[in-house]
Amino acid sequence: QALFSSLEEQLETLGVTFASLIYIHLFISDMTQFGSINEVYKTKFGINPPSRCCVQLDSLGCPARFDCLAFLGPPSERHVLHVQSISRWAPSNIGPYSQATRVGPVAFLAGQIALDPASLQIKHPNDPIAQTRLSWQHVHSVAQAVQRPHFMSAFIYCASPNRPRDIISAETQSVLHDSPAIFDACLFIEVPVLPRKALVEVQAIAHEHSTALTISKGENSEVGLAVSATLSSSEALPAVTTAASVFVAARVPPPNEPFGLESFVH
Repeated sequence: QALFSSLEEQLETLGVTFASLIYIHLFISDMTQFGSINEVYKTKFGINPPSRCCVQLDSLGCPARFDCLAFLGPPSERHVLHVQSISRWAPSNIGPYSQATRVGPVAFLAGQIALDPASLQIKHPNDPIAQTRLSWQHVHSVAQAVQRPHFMSAFIYCASPNRPRDIISAETQSVLHDSPAIFDACLFIEVPVLPRKALVEVQAIAHEHSTALTISKGENSEVGLAVSATLSSSEALPAVTTAASVFVAARVPPPNEPFGLESFVH
């Protein structure tokens, strides 16, 4: 509750609300609190929540932290894929988030783990290679569903007890064998625990065109505003500091213009 209050204050300074959020990275210090955190989380969003990725970080220094991406444009340009029914093509939500949030030519995809879509149980519990392939299969299915089939980049979180980052990296390279440039834009991160005790979680950004990735660090790049807030200890969280950070999208380029990473700032 304290974290959301801090985030809401920061969004108000930008003239936006929770409905403007596109993506939330949820970092928590104890994955056993996943359910109770979701109980609070779901009260803040309606039927079209932003997409999300959730991982545990031991060195977080506080119970939870957000990194958020918000859209400053018209709400009509923000579209979500929010499937809650059981399906066979990709898992339904296991929390209050959308599988994908699309703005202009770009889609921000929720983190995917190796769930069986029909039962929502983890498949291949001791096999990081099979989990990597199934997670990418789910990511691909969601990207196809929102008609943004070309990947720009991805975070791959690895939580196997033996931390086989090299194995997961090699399998990802195999999955992306037709797109070596995209593999170069993947970041592999070792974490202690993922939701449902998964070994792998894949979070990707996808585009409707195959030549979408442009990176510019020019001094005159058009960017949005970056804000960061720290909430001091409170009665709800004694002797704990809770931090909220906000990503802000400056604009969405027209369809014929590359969607450059310079449109975002942390």
